[in-house]
Amino acid sequence: MPEPAGVVTVAPTLDTAADEVLTRILDAAATEFIRHGVRRTSIDTVARRARVGRNTVFRRLGSKDELVRAVLTRHLHRLFADLDRVVTAAAGPLDRVVAVFATTVTALRADPMMRSALEEHPDEIVELTEFAGGELMRLSSAYVAGLLCADRDSGNLSAGLDVEAVAETVVRLVHSIVLVPHLARPLESDAELRTFAAAVFRPHLEPATLAEIPGVVTGRNARGGVTKTRRDV
Repeated sequence: MPEPAGVVTVAPTLDTAADEVLTRILDAAATEFIRHGVRRTSIDTVARRARVGRNTVFRRLGSKDELVRAVLTRHLHRLFADLDRVVTAAAGPLDRVVAVFATTVTALRADPMMRSALEEHPDEIVELTEFAGGELMRLSSAYVAGLLCADRDSGNLSAGLDVEAVAETVVRLVHSIVLVPHLARPLESDAELRTFAAAVFRPHLEPATLAEIPGVVTGRNARGGVTKTRRDV
């Protein structure tokens, strides 16, 4: 079984651990976004909360758009780190996708910035989702696609699987459920989310046939049964 955690290379993270001033700026911006919304947050208020000059914010990040991107990207990479731990413990491709789906929905629902946007600043949700031309959703799709590629290349999924299409479906479905949580079917608990995701994605995540697995030669025995032998490749 492959170890998919860490196989995805997404947008570079800001090295905040080595930059205490940048960490303060991003922490301050996140707090202001939660309290007042992105639109109502200014560089001046962020600078005051971070105890730096406004020119320092501009020098480190360039613009308010870049500040927003940095805060959201840091959030996303923290989620990816949590997902890496979850998918490593998963039993197979379907279990990995189900775990990613349920963990992400739960994490976003509990995230203070997302909750603030949904409850206090709903007019900003679409803007944040489409920020930078949908960059964050593309990064999320790339993460899921990386997991699926690792399983496909290891022979755990069909070679014909369209990983980009499945990955985008996962991300879009997460987005939909977070924004519109209540329809006919309750999806509140982890078990409910996992059951739903398994039903949706099981048909798309069929295991590879023997003929698709690298190094396996299939044939028929005298009774017509399938035989398989491994060859060196």
